Amino acid sequence: MAKVQGDKVSARERVRLRRLELDRERIERDQLVDQVAEEFFVASGGRDNLLEEVRQREAEMAVSIARLLDLREAPARVQQLLELDVKEYRRLAGLVESDQLVKPAVVAPAG
Repeated sequence: MAKVQGDKVSARERVRLRRLELDRERIERDQLVDQVAEEFFVASGGRDNLLEEVRQREAEMAVSIARLLDLREAPARVQQLLELDVKEYRRLAGLVESDQLVKPAVVAPAG
């Protein structure tokens, strides 16, 4: 009977040790998952900032195109002057026409 009792204690201790080991592995994995997810969100936030910067720069470019057109420059000449292919010119000019752009701060020329 003492051997059966000893086997139960030994089995119980093995289960406890195995459970602790599995718990430790799960905690380590969860920490790694958290770290990788955090890296993603940091990169995503940086990307969002860069995309906003691109939108702002494109708005400035579109306003410049509109100003050149207001100066009576022909669209083909504006395209050549700014070294834009047709597709990019149309896209940027379309931002002004559709009012999709966020108006950049326009600084009056000095003089």
